[in-house]
Amino acid sequence: ADNGDPLTTRERIVQATMHLVGEQGLHATTLDEIAERAGISRSGLQWHYRNKDELVAEVARSIPALLSIARLAEEPPEAGADFRTQLLDVADALLRNRDLVRRVGPFLLLEVQQHPEVARLAATHTFGPLLHHFITLFEQHERSGELRPGSAQVRAQALIGLFLALMLIKP
Repeated sequence: ADNGDPLTTRERIVQATMHLVGEQGLHATTLDEIAERAGISRSGLQWHYRNKDELVAEVARSIPALLSIARLAEEPPEAGADFRTQLLDVADALLRNRDLVRRVGPFLLLEVQQHPEVARLAATHTFGPLLHHFITLFEQHERSGELRPGSAQVRAQALIGLFLALMLIKP
């Protein structure tokens, strides 16, 4: 869609989903509302995505920051990427998408505590994979000797927490 072409139906659905989740949260957003916002019928939406789970997975795959982090975490340290450079690249990817995180993040953070289905979707498609990628990144650099031994999970959770706090409170 960058070259002036109209958005595909799938792109319209993903955008509609992100906007609605940002307005009212994932739990409150229905497939009917998403279809209406995307300008298609409910059956048209379900032609592309059978259910909310598939749709949330696609939305997560379309977030550039998550894709960048996944790519960075899969790049082994011996490929020449030092830890500092990788963290700066991750920070850049996250901060470039701070508006999306600000719009959607607070709802997800609040909803995971109250709605088990939202917690499952977040663990499966957003926060879970993000945490896994950061853990992988920390483990790789510990194995290479660039980091002292320590819990990769605690480090990853702390880093995610810092970025969330920064993106939610700093303009």
